[in-house]
Amino acid sequence: MKEVLERRLKIKDSKVVFSYMGKLSPDMVDMILEMSESKLKILENKSTVIKRIMNVLIEILQNIFNHGEDFSVVDHQSFQFFLYQRGKNYLIVTENFIKTANVDHLISKFNDYLSLKNKDMAKAYRRALDIGEFSIKGGAGLGLFNIVRKSNGNLEYEFSEIDDENSLFKLSVQIKGD
Repeated sequence: MKEVLERRLKIKDSKVVFSYMGKLSPDMVDMILEMSESKLKILENKSTVIKRIMNVLIEILQNIFNHGEDFSVVDHQSFQFFLYQRGKNYLIVTENFIKTANVDHLISKFNDYLSLKNKDMAKAYRRALDIGEFSIKGGAGLGLFNIVRKSNGNLEYEFSEIDDENSLFKLSVQIKGD
């Protein structure tokens, strides 16, 4: 109950644009993207803002689908997604399960990317593309990089250990409207 209250306080004065809770499948990814874009087109008149939101949302959903764990426990869904509007800004909030063994690596990546200045971001992005180091699941860490870049670093993340092997990953990304 405390988490629900804290979440409500964080999003006070926000309007829910779209939300989904449940399992994440390829069909659900498509549906979330289509519904979010449809709702945004009604609310937002600047296509550049919609494009930025959709780019971040695509990266987040791809990361969750490719790297998240399908882990359901009593009274929990394996995935939660909320898209809020607060004034001219938008907030994407997701919760999903990951292996606890991956938490430190993810924190390190976020911290590395968040510490970069704008000109250093472009260099680091090109370097990652040139090196071409891909993980077992096919990613080169560019999804997280793009999330940080497109949100101008306006994000928060949190991990809660569920058991010895699994943790809940909460990500909040703010996209500023023009």
